Amino acid sequence: MDAERWQRAWHGAVSLSQRRRLLPQCPDDLTRVRLYAELNQAEARKAERKVAKNASKAQRHQNQVQGRRNKRNGANAERMVARMLGPAWKRVPLSGALGGSLSGDVAYAPRGAHGLERHTIGRLETKRRRGADKGLRDHLAQGNADALVRVYGRDDGALPGTKQDEPLVIMRFSAWRVLLIEAGYEVEA
Repeated sequence: MDAERWQRAWHGAVSLSQRRRLLPQCPDDLTRVRLYAELNQAEARKAERKVAKNASKAQRHQNQVQGRRNKRNGANAERMVARMLGPAWKRVPLSGALGGSLSGDVAYAPRGAHGLERHTIGRLETKRRRGADKGLRDHLAQGNADALVRVYGRDDGALPGTKQDEPLVIMRFSAWRVLLIEAGYEVEA
């Protein structure tokens, strides 16, 4: 194949495999060596793009699996709290995502109640965290306290006069359950 014809074929070749087949027919040795190097670099770039694409697919899949795992762990925590409190406490479907009367994660629904009674503690929000409450537990252990009151300061980002500004009471589940029983809630002892 003459040089001019070979150049037309080379420039007309679209894929790397077509160029790989044409390369041995190159009439000029120096050009052939240079084109082999360029072709190898192009194939290496193509392989890198393919690896990156597959890695991003794997990451997307991992994110989906992680999301399902978080949802399942949250639902298990809600069931556990409802079971620990007894049959009058029910897990809310869809973790309260529907809002309105179906807000919260666990709701108080005593037998015979038709939704007309209003209770001070009627809805619970559950959070499952690994090790995130260590500081809170340390504060409760300090002085063998029954409850911890978290008062927000000026620098905590709470707006004065809002619910965010209201102090939070944090206590162990066993002490809270006794408090519910003393208040007349249906709770398994």
